[in-house]
Amino acid sequence: MYFGLSLGLMAGSILFFFAFFLSGQLTYKKKFSLTYDIRNTFPYEINYQTKFLDNILVNSFLIFAIALSLGYFIFFNIGNLSGINIVIVIAGCALSVCVFFLFFADLKYLRFHLFLMIFVGILAFALPASIAISAFGQFQADNKNIFALVMTIISAIFALFIFGVMMNPKLNFKLEMKKQVTPDGKEVLVRPKYFVLAFSEWIFIFSLFVSQILLLIINLPL
Repeated sequence: MYFGLSLGLMAGSILFFFAFFLSGQLTYKKKFSLTYDIRNTFPYEINYQTKFLDNILVNSFLIFAIALSLGYFIFFNIGNLSGINIVIVIAGCALSVCVFFLFFADLKYLRFHLFLMIFVGILAFALPASIAISAFGQFQADNKNIFALVMTIISAIFALFIFGVMMNPKLNFKLEMKKQVTPDGKEVLVRPKYFVLAFSEWIFIFSLFVSQILLLIINLPL
């Protein structure tokens, strides 16, 4: 593993993503006079009613984040691509690409959006699960490597957390809105405080970067 290269790619991916996230929030607030809240707002809404090129600065941060994420998973263990490492590379690259498209999957294409969201959820679970198996393999190779055992447990717990999000009985595809009466007597539709579907998508997205960190830690040159 080229640790310095992997660290640089991971750090760049995370920094560019948060640059995208923060600038996207500012752009959203400026356009709609509303605060972007991941608890009830879908990822694609960062670009809602906006052409890709009209939001090019914000979207360029996302492009760089995903490109660096792809580079990270491709190069993290180059020269030792066998067994579970191949699964990690495939799951990591596939999740990176799917996360990118999730930011542009408008709900007016409902079937595609839901298919993509389910696929992202599966990959978000498969990636840390594979990392846990890899860490356990390191522990089996050296029973004195307690660090590998600890990382196995942490990665497995994170994978189970993602699985729990996927199995959440409140995770349904009904877009429920609440009616509210304004001071002037008008009835308007407002979002619930927690939109489980939207919030779950954000959890799956953030899991990509958590998995990057877990993978780097279990491959520390100790």
